[in-house]
Amino acid sequence: MSKLHELIQEYDFLFPVPHGGILQSLDELEQLIHEIGDRKFVSMAEIGSCFGGTVWLYSQLFGADGCHFTIVDINIDPWLRKVIYEIQKRKNICFHLIEGPSSRADIGSVDFLHIDADHRYHMVKADYERHSPQVIKGGIILLHDTLLDEGPGDHKSGCIRFRKELEDNGENITTFGGTIMLCDCFGPNKSNPDDRSIGISVVYK
Repeated sequence: MSKLHELIQEYDFLFPVPHGGILQSLDELEQLIHEIGDRKFVSMAEIGSCFGGTVWLYSQLFGADGCHFTIVDINIDPWLRKVIYEIQKRKNICFHLIEGPSSRADIGSVDFLHIDADHRYHMVKADYERHSPQVIKGGIILLHDTLLDEGPGDHKSGCIRFRKELEDNGENITTFGGTIMLCDCFGPNKSNPDDRSIGISVVYK
C-alpha cells in the first residue's frame, strides 16, 4: 500500500468529518506525487483548508523535517485543529494559523503554496496575485478545481477561467485531471458519476 493510501485510510478513521474531509481526486493526487517526487518543502502555506484534508496529506507527503506550515482560512474549523494535533504527533512541523480574510494575511516566504479558498474568478485571481510573489524561485503553487465546471455562475468556473488566463499569459503551468473522488457528496473513493475531471494545476516559479 502506498503512503498516500495509508494516509487516506488513517484520515478517514481519525476524522469522521461531515460530508467528507479530503475533497480531492485520488488519481490527480497520484499524478501530483509523481510530479513532485522525493522533494520536501521547508515552508508551506495553504489558503483555504476546510476540514484539513490537504493539510493532512501535503504536510506528511511533502513537508521537510522542521517545516513551517501557514494556514489561512476565514474560519478555522475545529476538525482542522484536530488534524494538526495528530500531524504533530507524527512529524516535526510547526503550524501557524491565520483566521480571517486571505486578502489581509501575510504568509511570509514559502516554497509551496496551495490555493483552494473562494473559487470565484476575482477571488482566485486576488489570492494568486497577493500570495504568489511570496513563493520563492523554484517553488510551486497549486490551484484546485481548475477543470471542474459545475454549470452557470462563477463559483467553480472562476478557477477554470483563471487557469486559462495563466496559460494564455505563458506561465509555466501543468494541469492534472482525474475523476475518482476521495470524499465528497459522491462518498469516499467513488467515481464522479459524470466522469468530470476536478483539476489540480501546478504553477512553477
